[in-house]
This record gives sequence, structure tokens and C-alpha cells, in this order.
Amino acid sequence: MNSFRRGMDLPVWLILGWLTAAVLANRLFASGIVSYEVLYDSLRQGWSLAAERGFAVVLRVLVLRVLGFLAILWMLNSRGRQAGIRFLLFVFGLSAGLSLVLMTWCRGMLGLVLFLMAGFPQELFYLSALGILFYRYAFVRETMKIRFWGTVVLLFLLGILCEIWINPMITKYF
Repeated sequence: MNSFRRGMDLPVWLILGWLTAAVLANRLFASGIVSYEVLYDSLRQGWSLAAERGFAVVLRVLVLRVLGFLAILWMLNSRGRQAGIRFLLFVFGLSAGLSLVLMTWCRGMLGLVLFLMAGFPQELFYLSALGILFYRYAFVRETMKIRFWGTVVLLFLLGILCEIWINPMITKYF
């Protein structure tokens, strides 16, 4: 029962981050404290740079994702791994919630479609790899190390490839 309760605890942190971002972003955008047009324009500029597929953009995505992956591994191997998993899920929820609110403020219902399409290909791979990592570290299951790490690294690399080549093809239409 304890492992079931711990497993059900993980999605709650993701949803809590999502809802927190939605409430705060809506409040900041509605009050005019933060300009959603400026944020959306910077997001569009990033997409247009990614669509050009310059070496600097590819290198930036690669470096950021590898550093993020190493930071996640460091956090999961620390003493506070349970708190680290909850923190990461909360941050991922914040990020997704902010993106969704920003795109719906700027594009309306089309922003919801844009949100789903902008994160579609790579997020399938990233979330699968993170799910495997979180499951292993949350429940401390013994796994075959070569298969486990091979699968996680392969999913992250596929996510990076999708983010570099497939996602710009999809988002250039928006």
C-alpha cells in the first residue's frame, strides 16, 4: 500500500505545478504586470531560429538538454531523491501550465492546438525517459543496468532529434 500511495503522489505534484502556473500566469497577464505579447514574440523568435536549423541552434538545444539530463540525474542520485522527484514534477507542471496559458492568451483555442503540436513529438520521448527514471528512483527497483540506461539515453536522444528536426517543421506553420 505504501508504494501505491507513493506512486499516486507523483502525478499530484505535476498537476499542482500545472494549476499553480495557470493561476499565476492568468493573474499576471490579466493585471498587465507581465506582457504576454512580449513572451509570445520571444517564443516565436525561438521557433523561427529553430526552423532555420543553424549549427548554433542545434548545439544550443543539445547542450541544454544534456545539461538538464545531467542535473536530473544528479538530483535523483542525491539523498533527497524523493523531494527531488516531487520538485522536478512540480517544475515540469509549471512549465507546461505557463506554456498553455501563454499560447491560449495569444492565439485563443488555436493556442491549445499549438501547445499540443509544439510539444508533441519530443515530449513523448522526454516524458517516457523521465517516467522510467522517476519510477526507478521512486520505487528503488533493481533493473538490468545496461538495458535501463540504454533505454533512457535512447529516449532522450530521440527527443532531442525530434526537437531539432521534426518540431520546427510542425511549428513553422503557426
